[in-house]
Amino acid sequence: NGFIVYRKNLNKHLEILRERITMQQLSPLAGSLWNSEPVQVKEFYKELSEKIKKLHNNRVENYIKN
Repeated sequence: NGFIVYRKNLNKHLEILRERITMQQLSPLAGSLWNSEPVQVKEFYKELSEKIKKLHNNRVENYIKN
């Protein structure tokens, strides 16, 4: 899910800025920001999440084979 990757990225940026925020605060903030993002940004995160999923599946397959 592109939004999950977007939210995780936002959380990392806030950590770099040393902003402390709880998940209860982060989720509505991320949702609001996500809704205001242009389609291109949402597509970027959707594609990124698909790549992450493929990498994860490959790792799991390799782990099971070994």
